[in-house]
Amino acid sequence: FWIFVCLAAYYTASMKEQGQDPEYYFYALAICVGLVMGGIQSLSRSTFAKLMPETRDTASFFCYYDFTEKIAIAIGILSFGLIEELTHANGGMKNSILSLIVFFVIGLIFLYSALRKQNQLKPL
Repeated sequence: FWIFVCLAAYYTASMKEQGQDPEYYFYALAICVGLVMGGIQSLSRSTFAKLMPETRDTASFFCYYDFTEKIAIAIGILSFGLIEELTHANGGMKNSILSLIVFFVIGLIFLYSALRKQNQLKPL
């Protein structure tokens, strides 16, 4: 879903260059993001809990989860701003939006590989 949101934001940014008014399209995109953002935190934590091994010490795993979340936020913001600054004359924010798609694809690959590994370890 987030990959499509990034692509839609990329298209919204290019609508202004084509002489179109992207205001209502942007509002529709913001509504879609707002509807999904409410449940994403609980869904990601429950998915992470399912991926954890059977142990009594779940607090250390969630500490790791929170730490990586903060690092991911910092890396995402830094890369967005850095790419926008470096490519300001050649599209700037559109290129930054494309970099976010790369991060979502990498996350999808990690999640898929973790799910495959977990399914291989399950007894029949």
